[in-house]
Amino acid sequence: APLTPLWLGKLGDGNVRVREASESALLATCGLPQLGPHPIASALLSAQDPKKQSDVRLQLGRLGLLQTLLSEFGDSLHEHFTKDIVRMLKVALESSKDTVRTKAIEVAQQLYLLTGDQAQMMREFSDLNPQTLDYLQAALESARDQGPEGQASPAQPTSARGQGAPRQPPPPSLPSSAPAPHRVQAKTRGCHLHVFFHHYFHLHPHFQLPLPSISLSPSPLPSPNAGPSAAFAEEKKKPPS
Repeated sequence: APLTPLWLGKLGDGNVRVREASESALLATCGLPQLGPHPIASALLSAQDPKKQSDVRLQLGRLGLLQTLLSEFGDSLHEHFTKDIVRMLKVALESSKDTVRTKAIEVAQQLYLLTGDQAQMMREFSDLNPQTLDYLQAALESARDQGPEGQASPAQPTSARGQGAPRQPPPPSLPSSAPAPHRVQAKTRGCHLHVFFHHYFHLHPHFQLPLPSISLSPSPLPSPNAGPSAAFAEEKKKPPS
């Protein structure tokens, strides 16, 4: 793909989002049926400019992409690119940065789990300095003992969707011999008349008398010819409600 060199260069960008987006684009390209992982792996494993080998962030990004490619397409890649992978790992193992060497060891362990031939791998790296070679051999033996399923995966959080949240235990009940809990007495309140009353005081019976019923029917209109006195007399005849 024309953008492959640009994406590979962005693996060393100072912005972590740019690095992640570039790696995601490269991996998505590997998943295309018409391309596959081989063009990306070939571009990744090609000889690199020596000036860029001192870029720690770029080296870590390239090694991380190679590790992901081996994890997802390892069976296809190690048959065609083993020598190129070894050459790239040699450069990383000779780096002066400990983080780059540690990442290269992790990728070498993954490559060994794919090939399964420790003796052959040690011959491929035989020109390294003895200290690095011993460290690599110990790492390969550790990977052999653990195996591809020997590494404990980190615990994943349980999703709340589809699964109920863990039920909390009920609060412990008081034993029968325990004293009754202390109840705080409510404070008295006062009104503007400075007459204090308590929240459980009862109203005087005088204020509890039922209210008289109110009739909602309209009053009859007085006759048009009646004067004010007639209207008053008719209102007086109405029984009290």
